[in-house]
Amino acid sequence: MIDTSPDLRQQALRYGVKRVDAVLYTHTHADHLHGIDDLRAFNFIQWAPIPIYGDLKTIKHIRRMFDYIFDERRSEGGGKPVIETNVIDGPFEAAGVEVEPLKIFHGTMEILAYRIGGFAYLTDASKIPPETIEKIRGLDLVALDALRYKKHPTHMNFEQAVRAAGEIGAKHTILTHFSHAVEHEEATRMLPDSIEPAYDGMEIILEEK
Repeated sequence: MIDTSPDLRQQALRYGVKRVDAVLYTHTHADHLHGIDDLRAFNFIQWAPIPIYGDLKTIKHIRRMFDYIFDERRSEGGGKPVIETNVIDGPFEAAGVEVEPLKIFHGTMEILAYRIGGFAYLTDASKIPPETIEKIRGLDLVALDALRYKKHPTHMNFEQAVRAAGEIGAKHTILTHFSHAVEHEEATRMLPDSIEPAYDGMEIILEEK
């Protein structure tokens, strides 16, 4: 799983998510983090800790913001998530899957994107450094941030995302992280054939190479 949104419980129930073997965090903004407590339901199912991964500042923030999870002296009724934190600064393996963290910018904030095989996930991006472009150029699938039609200081808009998609040159690009201003059908009409807007519950199967 990448990030734990505040509506993680509703998403897991709606789309039948039965298991979480690891969580990769892009950054610590509330819309990407504050569903972390709902991981405890998966602890009950799996009877095992769930490893989470992020850069040093992300893991430090999580351990401070949600200190009750990691304080062994505190055991409130109802339980708490059982989580193992892992600081990453290069390629790593999560639940048997090779993962490469990639640097992108969310305004002035440096955050992480992830490449997993022929797929890369870049959310909350306002700028993609050239070295990251090179590492994802020509992939099978890229999920790319595109907040709205107007420009925004910390996210790419549609025009910027389409331009970035052309530079990356993936076989297929999915735009995600829309604001309420984006209508799916309208966005679909605006985009070239190799780019489409994401939607809730979207499923894509990638063949292993």
